Amino acid sequence: MKIKLTYDELVAHVDRVSEMLIAHVNDVNLDLRCIIAISRGGLTAAHRLAYKMKLPVECFFPKRMQLSYIPSGKEFMFFVEDVLATGRTYELTKSFMTHFPNSWMFCPLVADKKYYDANIADKSTNVFFCKVSEDWIVFPHEDTDVVIEGDRGLFRDGTAQSLQPAAWTFPEEPGKLRSVWPFPGGAA
Repeated sequence: MKIKLTYDELVAHVDRVSEMLIAHVNDVNLDLRCIIAISRGGLTAAHRLAYKMKLPVECFFPKRMQLSYIPSGKEFMFFVEDVLATGRTYELTKSFMTHFPNSWMFCPLVADKKYYDANIADKSTNVFFCKVSEDWIVFPHEDTDVVIEGDRGLFRDGTAQSLQPAAWTFPEEPGKLRSVWPFPGGAA
């Protein structure tokens, strides 16, 4: 079913991601110099995350395989995306990163449960999740009249239903958010 995520819910979710990331960066002493938005879906969340962490935003363009800056080879690179549905953007990012010695992490705000179960669950990956969902999440920056069945490669029962005005709830404790550990460069 389609669920409309409000802007306040998006902010709360990204703020929880920032709390977890800040704690990890400090624990492992990672050299995180910027937040990398994956164009276009990751732009809104990356902006908020960078604001919370007092870091600049850079951008990765997966279709062109271009990064908006040249990494030094030492810093930790944190890519932000809105949805991991089919794995296409993740695979492009992973391929791109073979050209750099940097440790890196891919952070979709939402992972499609079918993709997650088939490709990520119980595997050691560099993908960091905070929400795995069977629902089709429509983000506040998306035009609900344009988000149609088949967008993002999702074709499953219920996706063509009317948009549900239901709220997307989050656990109260950041520790209850789903994450895949360990981060590169450190222990869980």
